[in-house]
Amino acid sequence: MIAPSRARRRLGDYLPWPLVGVAIVLAVVIVLTPVLLSLGGPPAAGSVFTQAELIVDHAPGANASYFYVRAVGATVRYDAIVISWATGFSWSGSGSPDWSKLTWTSAANVTDLLAVTVSSDANPIALNVSAYYTSNGIALYVGVFAFYMTNATGAPADSLLGVTPTPNVSVPGATALASLPLLIPLADVGAARGP
Repeated sequence: MIAPSRARRRLGDYLPWPLVGVAIVLAVVIVLTPVLLSLGGPPAAGSVFTQAELIVDHAPGANASYFYVRAVGATVRYDAIVISWATGFSWSGSGSPDWSKLTWTSAANVTDLLAVTVSSDANPIALNVSAYYTSNGIALYVGVFAFYMTNATGAPADSLLGVTPTPNVSVPGATALASLPLLIPLADVGAARGP
């Protein structure tokens, strides 16, 4: 049998039908999927734009640490942002603190804001954070954290040590203070009941 010449090859030889079919289905799904950011309105709950994050910062040479809660989208207004903290407990960044024995105090409980900032010179400090959004659907973002700042003689030196028991939230075990601020996305627990 004689091999077909290059000129006589079919389009199907270059674009296999299963691959073309998958590409067409994917294109249709993308076009028909509702837009996550509605035109002229607030972003949809649970979208990347409403994702709440905790930002941890500690200026070099400063005593206080700063904690910011805000959305990835610059114009997202949360219905409620609640930050509670626990201080005065014994924890040096190794293992986890005894979460059940922490005494939580309200640091911020605000409504209809874009962002909240709290600061503290406590070391260690634990935070319980939630951000509730209902402008275009319902989303609740949460996270519980403990942080400890080491000094020049600590191990590791001049670092932020962190831990969280919150599922689907990741905190680096150690971050050099020179690498701060640290951005930590909160867990999206969906339409769970708000604060």
